Amino acid sequence: DAELKEAPDTAIVEDETVEPLPKMLAGAASPVYRIAPGEVFKEPMTIRLPVNGNPSDLDIYYYSESPDQEGWYRGEQVIGWLVSDSVETVEEDGETYIQFKVNHSGVVQLGRDVSAKLGSLGVSATGRPAHWLALAALLALTAWAALPRKSLSR
Repeated sequence: DAELKEAPDTAIVEDETVEPLPKMLAGAASPVYRIAPGEVFKEPMTIRLPVNGNPSDLDIYYYSESPDQEGWYRGEQVIGWLVSDSVETVEEDGETYIQFKVNHSGVVQLGRDVSAKLGSLGVSATGRPAHWLALAALLALTAWAALPRKSLSR
């Protein structure tokens, strides 16, 4: 189970009201969790999420519920949320966890990166669904442009 290592008045619970990571952004590798209460913590809070598989393949994702920024973002892209250099793998009682510190509450999920290669250019999307749609359109246009064409000349 996911757990907090401090502050008995703080909880981390599965939250089925938030849509999980979209497959175009990342492969979901955990349930969606809510860190509560909704506030900035006096001291950074240590969060521990259980891991299935290789923890080095996982990223921590944060869901912004703000109307202007709504969407999933990599945790390190959310200014002030994830404490720098706090992410580590912990093994306890035969279980593997990703442990990290956060400065405020939020919605979190572990995910495996999904990205595309366009030649030597790596492409991935975060944030709003419009970003994911733009990436899909770019990939479709690139694939269409690569199709062989019949000549119209005689």
